[in-house]
Amino acid sequence: MLDLGRYSAKNIQVARVYPSLVDRILEIVALLLTLIIWGSVIWIYFILHDKSGSSSVFATAGCSTAIALILGISAYVPIRMIKFPFRITEHNAQAQLFLVRRLVRVLNVMALLIFITIVFTQHEQACGIPIGMAHICTGVASILLILIMIIYYIFAYRYR
Repeated sequence: MLDLGRYSAKNIQVARVYPSLVDRILEIVALLLTLIIWGSVIWIYFILHDKSGSSSVFATAGCSTAIALILGISAYVPIRMIKFPFRITEHNAQAQLFLVRRLVRVLNVMALLIFITIVFTQHEQACGIPIGMAHICTGVASILLILIMIIYYIFAYRYR
């Protein structure tokens, strides 16, 4: 269940939103980012001289894959399993459902970007990244994530 607010859409008959080209591109980007994470983890494993710290990198990659699957599947949940921030009527159900599904796909991409920075944060020196750069990238990605949520609520309010 996606919980973005108090209002459910149980009284709405059937609202369908088919994925557009942008949605498909976001799904492909999420898949590519997952593959990049796993490729980076394997690369880091082979460049590390001390393999004792490699389990945390593999755990991060496993968590990123689980999050990508959960968010990828949740973009297809029915409207009755979503709680919206504003009251849902027959008039605005399509727009609100479209916004939620687009939000979930964008959050999937942003979460995977954060996981990429976390993978490189764990072994900055071994990867040749300047110390602190991965932390800065994680902060920027986190701020973008918050900004995306704010933009979603602005659009959800506009199309209520």
